[in-house]
Amino acid sequence: MRALSDSDATLSDRLRLLESCVRGIVMEFDEAGRYLEVWTHDPALLARPRAELLRSTIDEVFGAEGGRLFMDVIRRVCAERQPVRLEYALTVLGGPRWFAAEGFPGAKPRTVVLLVQDITERKQMEARLLEADRLAAIGVLAGGLGHEINNPLAWV
Repeated sequence: MRALSDSDATLSDRLRLLESCVRGIVMEFDEAGRYLEVWTHDPALLARPRAELLRSTIDEVFGAEGGRLFMDVIRRVCAERQPVRLEYALTVLGGPRWFAAEGFPGAKPRTVVLLVQDITERKQMEARLLEADRLAAIGVLAGGLGHEINNPLAWV
């Protein structure tokens, strides 16, 4: 095991600072989908404990079918060298959650950094607003229907 150089220690400190500010997950993958590094402020946001993720592949963690979405992002970022954004639902250690992720080309060749944020509260708020809109539309429809029925009855 090699000793950390001053630049490695500084980089590690910067990544820890980034992790604390992001309030999500920062993951680094190689082009084969192998977890090279994982940083998070909340381990409950991870699909598995950090120690199990490191050196595992996405397919080993999620299965071939479950990991397809993430592997597509990694392949696109490696090929196009452009950021790729996605939203997905996943059951993690803390329960079912919604995430928004953005994949970026990593500093090392053929690596991808995935910046992941928990958007569960936002998705729940969107669902509540959608339900409120539906209820409002039903109220307007019921009011209009009542008015249409009441007019002929008033004439009679």
